[in-house]
Amino acid sequence: MRIVVTPQDKIGQWIAERLPELRDEVEGGKFAAFGVVDRTGRMLGAALYYRWFEPGRSIELTWAADSPRWLSYQIIRAILAYAFVTMGCRRIDGWVLTSNQRSLRLAKGLGFQIEGLRRRTRGDEDAYLLGLLDDEWRVGRFGPVGRSAA
Repeated sequence: MRIVVTPQDKIGQWIAERLPELRDEVEGGKFAAFGVVDRTGRMLGAALYYRWFEPGRSIELTWAADSPRWLSYQIIRAILAYAFVTMGCRRIDGWVLTSNQRSLRLAKGLGFQIEGLRRRTRGDEDAYLLGLLDDEWRVGRFGPVGRSAA
């Protein structure tokens, strides 16, 4: 597996096909996307940063995957470092449907904390608001002070 960042529009479209509610964000072009491909170049999953909020230096993160094996330690570190180091974010926000326990486990494993519940965010489904702060990331497993890859 390897991470790809170009072409941004193709990675964004791939995510929007799986998460149609992000189509406007992708079509607006104000996002940063990371694709994860296998040896043949087939997209396994992708992460998308969007909705930059300058006053709070925060950004939203979402991901989509066709394979549960789309992430590795190095890929996770690179995706999170982009927001905190390259962009200078103080926090990353995310939303996970309460019915999507796999994504919730992944987010918690990355260090995100549940900060609230948004009721009926997609039809009748509720979603958790999750947040990861820069100082939590820095000392966490995937930050620069965290454990090294084994």
